[in-house]
Order: sequence, then C-alpha cells, then structure tokens
Amino acid sequence: MRQGDEYGAASTYHQLGTLAKEKREFSTAGELTVKAIVIFNKFNDHRSLEICIRTFLRCLMSADAQNQKALREHWQTTGLDEHFNLPDLEKQFHEQAT
Repeated sequence: MRQGDEYGAASTYHQLGTLAKEKREFSTAGELTVKAIVIFNKFNDHRSLEICIRTFLRCLMSADAQNQKALREHWQTTGLDEHFNLPDLEKQFHEQAT
C-alpha cells in the first residue's frame, strides 16, 4: 500500500469507527479506530491521533465489560501499549469529562 493510500485508509477506518459507535456497535467501532490509530501513529499525525484516541476511549467506556476486555486486549496486541499507556489515557479522559 502506498503512503497516501495508507493515510487515506486511516481516515476511512476512523470514519467507519465513528459510524459504528453511533450505531452503538462499540466493539467494532473500537477495532476500526485502533486501525486508524496505528496508521496515524506511523505518520506522526498528532492531531488525528488525539481525535482517534478520544473516539476509542468513548467506545471503550460505552462497551459492556466483555467488550471492554476485548478492546483492551486488541490495544495491546496491536502494540499501541508500547506508545500509549491506556490506563493513563482512561484516567485523563475521565478527568476531562468531569
């Protein structure tokens, strides 16, 4: 995949994730958003990363316990935990929400 195609795919993954979130399909939304995060991280696109991470956190917080566990595992298996500490992000997300 060419760089432009890959970057475009990340935008598409995020858009599809957002649609899935609106349909309350939080597991699917989270998985699609993680795909976008991985690509945006590769391109050092901090603004898009911030937006996608917030979307992922909303999905995570809205999912039931079983899907929350699966989404956390998916975050780790993609290697995102090496770049972003999910518990810290969750804490920051909660603090901003209150």
